[in-house]
This record gives sequence, structure tokens and C-alpha cells, in this order.
Amino acid sequence: MPFDSQPTLRGALVTLRPLRPDDFSSLYEVASDPLVWEQHPARDRHEESVFRQFFDEAIASGGALLAIDSATGRTIGSSRFHGYDEARAEVEIGWTFLARSHWGGRYNGAMKEAMLRHAFRWVRSVVFYVNPRNVRSRLAVEKIGGVLESEPDGEGRLVLRITASAFGRRRVVEPEIRVAAPSDARVVSEVLSEAARWLEERGIGLWSLEQVSVGAVAPDVASGLYYLAWSGPSALGAMRLTRSDPAFWPEALPGEALYLHRLAVRRAGAGGEVSSALLRFAATRATDLGARYLRLDCESSRASLRGVYERFGFQYHSERTVGRAHVARYQLAVPARLA
Repeated sequence: MPFDSQPTLRGALVTLRPLRPDDFSSLYEVASDPLVWEQHPARDRHEESVFRQFFDEAIASGGALLAIDSATGRTIGSSRFHGYDEARAEVEIGWTFLARSHWGGRYNGAMKEAMLRHAFRWVRSVVFYVNPRNVRSRLAVEKIGGVLESEPDGEGRLVLRITASAFGRRRVVEPEIRVAAPSDARVVSEVLSEAARWLEERGIGLWSLEQVSVGAVAPDVASGLYYLAWSGPSALGAMRLTRSDPAFWPEALPGEALYLHRLAVRRAGAGGEVSSALLRFAATRATDLGARYLRLDCESSRASLRGVYERFGFQYHSERTVGRAHVARYQLAVPARLA
């Protein structure tokens, strides 16, 4: 049976159907918002003539789908199947965009869930190509289970892949992240202390146990600066978010960034899922606060940790020495806040 590249897929949140020539007006109403394309290489696609070319290519592709809000019947975006390879049992999902009114993950997740379920009737893996600058798209794909390939492709794009086996055995692993309550100071200290001890055993000095004791972290916990990642009743990770960092970013303009400190994950949560969820939450929090960047620093000699941040999308900024600490500074440009 040949791959059906233009199915009709109905869900509680989103309905997908084949894109038709008479859909131009309703889809351009979504695409005419410049902020939809803010992190896309084609930032002028909100212009009607540019979008017309994109739309005509979508029609000609034979794989484009119109996304409709199932509750209201309104057009909210589009996505596309492309490049079905029977021999490799692979297909691409891409060219996705959504109205800003439907950003936040639920609608994109529902749309991709439906497309993935459909695709895995024929293929063993689905690939997504993302421009390195398009942080919003990368976060969205990772949130639904996309795994970053080790190297960009020949065009410099990041390649993320979801396999049928991983999709079939997936479970809800996204932890619930919430601000730590004053009564959580001991929990925060336990998470940080476990990380400090684990690193110390490997000859990597990070924080002393005194620096992350209950008494030391309690004031910042009480001020609402710490966040915990929960899986059921267990706290698996912690981080601290501040609006300024005068020691390591003294030249920063007020309000231009949110600063991440002391990200730590318990061994029970090791594997990347918890840390990625914390980073995604921090990026979203930066957007909510109207910041342009999420910033952090780490010991410049820790190549593996720097690689984690770079693969997530952080860009190297500079280095700075404060006391005995010589750090590499990184920043992540975050999507603009909704108007």
C-alpha cells in the first residue's frame, strides 16, 4: 500500500486535512503575522507575495496539510509530509507553522502526534530538519520526543529523529516543573548535594556541601528563585533562575535576559530528559518575562557540559574570570512574548 501523504486526521484539538488551493486566504491570515516567522530563515514570509510562492509549493508538493482548530473550525496553520523513502522506511515532517494564539505546545503536540501515528503505519523513522537559529521549532520537536543527530546535515540544518520503536514504547517522561515552596528548601538542598557529591567523586569540584546546605539555599527558595522538576512524588532536578547576574554578566542591560544557575539532576533522573525539560521550561520562562535571552555560565574546562548546552542551542558568548572561577558564558535567544 503506498504512503498516504495527505490524509484527513481528526483529533479533539486539531483536525488535519489536505491543503487545497482555496485555503490561501484563511492560511495567509495566520502567516501574515511577522512574529510567526521571527526565527525562521525566511523572515519575510509574512509578505503576501513571498507566502504565495510558499503556498504554491505546498500545493505542488502533494503532502501539505491544513491544520484546523477542532473546536472552532478556524484555520490555525499547516504542516507537511515530504520525501517518503520506501527503501529506508523514512519520511520527513516539516514546513510546520501555527498561529500565535495556538502556541504553547498543546496544539503542536496534538498535530505531530496525529501525523506520527499515521506515518508509522508505513515507516520506521520520521525526521525533522531545523535551522539552528530556530530555537522555537527545535524545542517543539524535542518536546514530542525528537532526538538530535550528532552532526548537522550538508545544508547546516539540525536533524532530529523519532523512531517507530521509541514512539511505540514511549511513556510520559516530561516532569512537572514548578517553583519550589519555602518548605521545599530541604528537597532543593538534597538534589544539589547529590550532584555535588557525584561530581566530587569524579574529581570535578562544583559546589561545596556547605554552599548547598538547607540554610544556604533557604533564602533563595523563599524568594521564589528555585524550581524543582517532579516525577510523581519525587523531585528529580532543580535549578535557580534570576533576573540579573552582576558577577558573571556585569555589562548586561536590565531585563534583557534571564539567568540560569545550579541546574542539577539526581542520578535517578539522569539521561537527559529531566535536564532538557528544565532548560525548555527556563526558555519559556524567559519568554514569559519579556527577556531576549536565557543565559548561563559553566567552567570553561568542562567540554562535555559545554557540549550539552551547545547541542540544546545555546551560543557561545565569551569567557570571564571571577575569583578562581574561569567560565564560558552562553546565551540562548528565546521567542518573543505574545502581544
